[in-house]
Amino acid sequence: MRIFVMIAVFLTGFSIALPAVAQSNDAKNPDVALDNGWRLCNKSDHEDVYVAYSYFENDRWVTKGWRRINKDRCEVFQSKFTNKTAYFYAISGNEKAEWDGDVNLCAHEDEKFEYFGDDFDCTGDYRLFPFYALDLTGATRGVTRNLTSN
Repeated sequence: MRIFVMIAVFLTGFSIALPAVAQSNDAKNPDVALDNGWRLCNKSDHEDVYVAYSYFENDRWVTKGWRRINKDRCEVFQSKFTNKTAYFYAISGNEKAEWDGDVNLCAHEDEKFEYFGDDFDCTGDYRLFPFYALDLTGATRGVTRNLTSN
């Protein structure tokens, strides 16, 4: 099974027609406590979703993947905000749905990875994926985004 889900911190738009990213102001979650970070929840019709994500830490961009989110569960991707934007790309386990955006970031196509830097010169088994930009501007508490089906 190919795992395709990325979270990036530079996306400026949302371009997919099938699944949607819904915002939730509800900081309560049976899976994890969230004070000042961000998380994604799989509220879609898909049993599992895989995510790649990117954030700024220690003066550099870090992109990681693939994290699995089971149906009706949530995962914290950053426990504290370190920037005003975070990015992600997500794909269902059966590859029939994806949540993407307009910012291209490098990610490994099939395996778990950590990628450091903000260049767009992907090498080896890395390629560009269209990440969604998650705006954290003005957030003072945890931010939750629900990955939903249309």
